[in-house]
Amino acid sequence: MDDTPESTYHTGEENIPRHARYYLEDGNVTFLVGNTLFQVHRYQFQDSPYFHAVEANRDADTDSSYIYVAPEERAIELRDIKHFDFEALLEILYTPIFVEYPYPISTSKWSAILRMAHLWQFYDLKNFSFQRLELLPIHPVDKIVLYRECGLSHMLRAAYAELCARDQPISLNEGLLLGMETVTNIFKIRESVFRQQWSFRTEISPEELEHWRDALILDLFPSVAAGPPVPVGKIVDTTPRMNGLQLDVSSPVTLTSKVPEVATPERPKGTRPDSHRQANS
Repeated sequence: MDDTPESTYHTGEENIPRHARYYLEDGNVTFLVGNTLFQVHRYQFQDSPYFHAVEANRDADTDSSYIYVAPEERAIELRDIKHFDFEALLEILYTPIFVEYPYPISTSKWSAILRMAHLWQFYDLKNFSFQRLELLPIHPVDKIVLYRECGLSHMLRAAYAELCARDQPISLNEGLLLGMETVTNIFKIRESVFRQQWSFRTEISPEELEHWRDALILDLFPSVAAGPPVPVGKIVDTTPRMNGLQLDVSSPVTLTSKVPEVATPERPKGTRPDSHRQANS
């Protein structure tokens, strides 16, 4: 008698969709991601400690990492992985040489690859995808959320600097993504730089303000790597290229991460726009 829990059993009659490109007839490991089956080659994951841990659970018949997709067929269920992310990982794994990656160049695709490389512990691929992302336009809030998730907080110096130096305040949506501590530190830096700018009788150069802001970032965000100050709004490689194609970094960068919509209360009449500082101090 099959003692597999009913909640993990899928009969063949359900016709779980097979991925059009990555359900390979000669594949020897099957994954269920969302409602799609992927059947690929185990050797692609041989360098992944994460995969070996999942495989160990599967071989031990723990029922926690696999389901039956047919009476004689089991699949490893990746419950917390998005279809788009896993597909992006397979695209890069089945590309013979990373630098000849044939798929469209996009921030969302390389973000997905970075997330998967971090989760599956493909360290070379993680470094490679990080380098590619650094050449693509990405909203600083999206970068902070992504890099934190992927253990790259020490590389967020420029993103924090951009948020601290821009004219627009942190929006409600951005604040919910960043978290209270980060938002508070950013406001501290912005206000400190503002006070520094107006506390001297002589004019302070932009370079001096930049050094001041950079020192505050290193103090309030200790995970950020120390190094030369990062000029805000500048790209080191003015004509970044990949696969021989010039990347367009001049187009506006928009925030792609989303949080539940929350209505913003209107400011009472007669109050100053900056009166929130006193309330939050």
